[in-house]
Amino acid sequence: MLVIVAILVAIGGITFVNRMKSGGGELVQAVERTRSPVRVVVAAAGDEDETISHTDALEAAHDVMLTAEVAGKVVRLHKDLGDSCKKGEALLQLDAEVYKIALLQAEAGLKQARAALEQARRDSARVDKLVKRSTVAAQTAEKASTAVETAGAGVKQSSAAVMMARRNLRLARVTCPFAGQVAQRFVTQGQMVGNATLLARLVDASQLKVTLNVPAADLTRMKVGQRAVLEDPAQPGVRFVGQVSRLGVAADQLTHTFPAEVIVTGDQAGAPRPGQVLKTTIVVASHPSALTIPEETLVYLGRDKAPHLVLARGDKAHVSAVTLGPKVGARRIIQAGLTVGDKVVILGQHGLTTGAPIEVMDDATEGKPASTAKTPAAPESAPARTLKAR
Repeated sequence: MLVIVAILVAIGGITFVNRMKSGGGELVQAVERTRSPVRVVVAAAGDEDETISHTDALEAAHDVMLTAEVAGKVVRLHKDLGDSCKKGEALLQLDAEVYKIALLQAEAGLKQARAALEQARRDSARVDKLVKRSTVAAQTAEKASTAVETAGAGVKQSSAAVMMARRNLRLARVTCPFAGQVAQRFVTQGQMVGNATLLARLVDASQLKVTLNVPAADLTRMKVGQRAVLEDPAQPGVRFVGQVSRLGVAADQLTHTFPAEVIVTGDQAGAPRPGQVLKTTIVVASHPSALTIPEETLVYLGRDKAPHLVLARGDKAHVSAVTLGPKVGARRIIQAGLTVGDKVVILGQHGLTTGAPIEVMDDATEGKPASTAKTPAAPESAPARTLKAR
């Protein structure tokens, strides 16, 4: 009986052990089935730039609507649409005959006034002599002196008339106030124009500028002299070099933004034209050897919503608190809590806790740095046109 009992106990033990082994395998398989699939990138350091980007239209540094300052008929057009014009060169000519006549009349009136003044002075001198001899009364001398003053005022008035006539004659020849090109012409030969009539639009495209409307937070990070890269969204790969030239001191009352002026020289290859809309990017700070991650990779935990990253360590997740730095485009600089070589979970990180089993689904992402390329600034002597888009 004892032998039979022993045999039965042995058989039961063997069966129990086999069942335990089978159950353990099923447990392992169940654990494996609960591993969270994730994707990771390897953290790597790189040089990063903080930038400010705004889009606005270019305008010429000198863009003027020329108007007539005197009335008259257009008798000659010296410059037409698209023509270049030097400073002081004639743009068009108004009929100047009436102004020449007016100048002759004014000069004749000035001669008469001067002659009257000389006569009044001579008369006053004779009266003064007679007063000393007591031949005439002092009242007569006072009248003679008044006549001299009146004649002097007449000379001044006539001189002013001559100056006005000369000015009108000069303004009948409309000249270019600066070197540029005729962008628009509003009159034709033979047309009558009056004061303030629009004649032409003169544009100097040798120096272009774009005025950005930036919020106060961006303005505090900008300085005069900072380099800027201007890109045409309609022409990928085409860019131009400029720099910050002026910063506003008062905000617009409607938009509460500040004006910031960026100039770009117009002699670059394929130079932009006034009115062209460009995206202006200004580098306001540089961070060498910085660690960055996509903004959406962060996980905010706890009551204070502290930023964390989920790292992959073997087949386990590790939640690490991090210290955030400034944003660089769509990425965030990590100042503490991340080291070079760490595997950062970029997909499937939400809901994971330290020690949670994970499975890296895409090994091809390993070895790709978490810090991707920064927005490049054009080199000092970079050509204005690049061959391929970033």
